[in-house]
Amino acid sequence: MSVINQMLKDLEDRAPEQNQSGSVPVSVPVKKSPVKLIVVIVFILVAINAVGLYIWQLTQENNVLKGQQLTRVENVADPKVIVSNSEEAIGDEIVNKQASEPKNSADTIKANKFTKRQQQPMAELHTSNNAEIELETVSKPNSLSTVATTNNNNTGESEVIVNPATKVIESTKKKAQNNNEVANANEQVTPEEILNAEKPKKASSMTVSRRQLTSQELIEQKLQQAEKLLATRNVAKAEELLQDILIIEPKHLEARKKLAALWYGRKAYNKAGNLLSQGIALAPKNKELRQMKAQILVKQQKFRLAYNVLEPLADIENEEYQVLLASVAQETGHLTMAIQSYQRLINMQPNVGRWYLGQAIVYDKDSQFNLAGQAYKLALARNDLTNASAQFAQQRLIALGQ
Repeated sequence: MSVINQMLKDLEDRAPEQNQSGSVPVSVPVKKSPVKLIVVIVFILVAINAVGLYIWQLTQENNVLKGQQLTRVENVADPKVIVSNSEEAIGDEIVNKQASEPKNSADTIKANKFTKRQQQPMAELHTSNNAEIELETVSKPNSLSTVATTNNNNTGESEVIVNPATKVIESTKKKAQNNNEVANANEQVTPEEILNAEKPKKASSMTVSRRQLTSQELIEQKLQQAEKLLATRNVAKAEELLQDILIIEPKHLEARKKLAALWYGRKAYNKAGNLLSQGIALAPKNKELRQMKAQILVKQQKFRLAYNVLEPLADIENEEYQVLLASVAQETGHLTMAIQSYQRLINMQPNVGRWYLGQAIVYDKDSQFNLAGQAYKLALARNDLTNASAQFAQQRLIALGQ
């Protein structure tokens, strides 16, 4: 029995294993539903159609607006249409009034026609102070009725009524001619002129613009300011302006001379001398700069440097320059240069006695006694020497034995 039981147990154990091995899951492919894809495609097509419809509506509206604008411009551009429409309205109004009135006879119709011509209202045509005629357009499909017929119920005759709108226009033209401004109703007006007339006129405005000064204008401005400051004795500010001028234009001689004179006046000799030396380097043939530099050096008892400054322009014919050169030449022992300077002064001013006296003193100092005596006599002959100078010349002539 135990063996049988054991076999039964083995069978029971094998049965579940077979069941487990037989229950292997099998994957079945699931097919996707095309409904979602169809919905997405339909939605996209609907959106595209909606956008296209919206664009088409905008295009149609734009075309309609352009057509309206073109018709407005054409109506405004053609003055004959304006006048004809207004005449049509006036003529129709007159015909309606005459048709509504009782027609008894031909005489009464003629009388009414005459009175209506006389009493035609001018409100249809507005004239401004400048005799400008403004005509309102009246859009009527019918053309202008220049001739209207009225039937007489009593007599059976017909009366021809001429539209008086033309006379109204002629009267307004005459008024415009009296005011020396003729309004020509038959003149063709272009659309460009009408559009330009409708544009509002720009208000006049003042614009302020800045213009940069040129270097020459800036120099002139600063120089004028410096002169005004010197007149009010504001020397420090004037010096700053003159220095600015020299920075802009180093060759500006007037500013350099004024600044050197200011520094010389407050005894800044070194600064003034350096400033003049720079000017001489830029303009070697300028006598005024050399003369001012020499005067500063003489003030400092530097006669040899002063002579070196003046000697390059020794031949210049200028009284002050030659007097200073002669004086500096005597101090430095350049007697020949001193004699030549006095000779130049004599050539420029032969009737001045002090030039002969100065030359005589140099001759006397150079031991040229004969020439010195002649120069003393020429100096006394001019009769323009001071008493002290005349006495000195006479004493020297006696000493020389002449």
